[in-house]
Amino acid sequence: MERFRSRLIKVAFIVTALPMVIISTRIITASERLILFTPQEAEQLRLSDTEWKRKTFRLAEPVPKGPVISLEKPVLTDTTVEPPYVETSSPVNLVVLFKERNAPVDMNSLQVFGKKGILKLSLTERLKPYLKGTSLEAPDVHVPKGRFLVEVLIQDVDGQKTQKSYRLWIMDEIKDAK
Repeated sequence: MERFRSRLIKVAFIVTALPMVIISTRIITASERLILFTPQEAEQLRLSDTEWKRKTFRLAEPVPKGPVISLEKPVLTDTTVEPPYVETSSPVNLVVLFKERNAPVDMNSLQVFGKKGILKLSLTERLKPYLKGTSLEAPDVHVPKGRFLVEVLIQDVDGQKTQKSYRLWIMDEIKDAK
């Protein structure tokens, strides 16, 4: 009887664990839209009015020696404030270029985070399928309505790092006509 019970427990574990493994290793196809934040993550990362208005002041910060990070799409709304921000609707086409400054870009070092206070959510694995050479090109990215802070870190093959933050204000979500 004990042997039967042991086997039953193993079968129950496999039946319940297998779907979780399949879901967590699912590959995003071109026809699927990338979801930058789940509704639960967006709730945790959404910035309040006070947090949105808070600016970072950097006195005489030297130019980074690492790669140049250039947000091409969506177009920055205001670059006179730090961190710069974007006002847009979802879905959004995301294009970020990483340009060599002193040495070739090490794309394996790319890290992207959603941030709020001490909370930091890695978005890197979600975005990896959209890397093309030294750029990140993700079409039709779904981002829930709200204001968010996104941080991008990259280094070159010599280990020189660059870190850049962007504020993202999603004004509304355009629903699919499907």
